Order: sequence, then structure tokens, then C-alpha cells
Amino acid sequence: MDIFKIFAVAVTGTVFYIFVKQYKPELAAAVQTATVLVIFIFILSYVGAVINQIRELIEGYGLKTEFISPMIKALGIAVITQITADLCKDNGNSSAGAKVEFAGRILIIITILPMLKAVADFAVELIGG
Repeated sequence: MDIFKIFAVAVTGTVFYIFVKQYKPELAAAVQTATVLVIFIFILSYVGAVINQIRELIEGYGLKTEFISPMIKALGIAVITQITADLCKDNGNSSAGAKVEFAGRILIIITILPMLKAVADFAVELIGG
């Protein structure tokens, strides 16, 4: 199972981080960042499969992409925002982490605005306005 590979990278990176932090604290952040990036790149290999399955659902059920696409983009923004904010906070820069979280929230709102408009249009159409 691939979760064991991710586990192995995380544990190895953490142990390496602990040792580096003791002897070369200035390199500890780089080790931590590299560990997170390796895990993230590994996970990205699955994104294509997820997107293909979502496409099949959309085509199979005739769903409107105007609702699905913004939700998927918002989810992606949320994941990237969380990883980046955690990385900043773990390396002692909680101020930057908080700003990344704020920026992520704003980007999610901007991303879902077209979906909210479509829902509002649909509601108005149902009411007969």
C-alpha cells in the first residue's frame, strides 16, 4: 500500500530533521520542507486518477460542471493552503502561516462565487422571478 511509502518518507524525514536540528539548526527548515514536498509530489501522482473519476461521474450522470469545478478548485486551494500554512508555522513563522490561511480563504471565496451565482439564478428561476 502506498500509505506505507508516505509513512516511510514522513518518519525518515522527521528523524533526519531531529538530527539535523541538533547539529545544524539552520538546515532543519530545509529538511522539513523537502520532506513535505516529497510527500506532496507523491500524492500529486493520484490527482490525475481522481480527476478522471470525477469526469466519469460528471459525464455519467450529466452533472453541470459549473457546480463541480469550483468545488474541486476550492478543495485544491484548501489543501495547498493548509500544507503551506502548516509548513510556515512549523518553521516558526506563524505570522506568514496566518496570512497564507487568510489568502486561501479569499481565493476559495473568489473561486466559488460563480457557483453561488448559479445557485441564486436557479433559486430565482424556481420562484419565478
